Amino acid sequence: MKKIIKYIIVVIAIVGAIPTVRYGYIEYKKYTITKQWEKDIELFKRGIKQDIPLAMYGLGHAYHTGHGVEKDHKKARELYQQAADKGELLAQYNLGFMYQNGEGGEKDIERAIFYYKKAADQGFYIALMKLSLMYEAGNGVEKDFKRAKAFEKRALKNFGKSISYENQLKQIIKYQLGEF
Repeated sequence: MKKIIKYIIVVIAIVGAIPTVRYGYIEYKKYTITKQWEKDIELFKRGIKQDIPLAMYGLGHAYHTGHGVEKDHKKARELYQQAADKGELLAQYNLGFMYQNGEGGEKDIERAIFYYKKAADQGFYIALMKLSLMYEAGNGVEKDFKRAKAFEKRALKNFGKSISYENQLKQIIKYQLGEF
């Protein structure tokens, strides 16, 4: 009987500890992610001083998502605009997204399509798929299934080519700064 009671107490202790451990793990992850974003923000700011479009995109993304800084869609749109004007495809896509959804300013489907097309012209498969869906649904454009299929075909051809670029953004900025 004493062994059963001991066993029950151990089980209760373990089960009771799980939420505490889980909470501690979640808090640790939040802390490490926040610390990483603080480092990233500094990297982006150094890159912007050197006029690196990818750094402008990175800081814009931080403001867009609220990672490492207070969420500010207006600042995000301004930074995306600067980077998009310099040909940065990720900024062009995200600027199109912001115009399409009215984030950081007025909703403007024509401008959204303009920036999606700029990113699509560089082969960014997500922009190509976005355009395909817009032409298929007639969202801001006249329905055109032939054109939608053409965008979809190009997107599938380019699928994954931009992923490594997107995932290595910080390394690319460091390289352009001469820190890598």
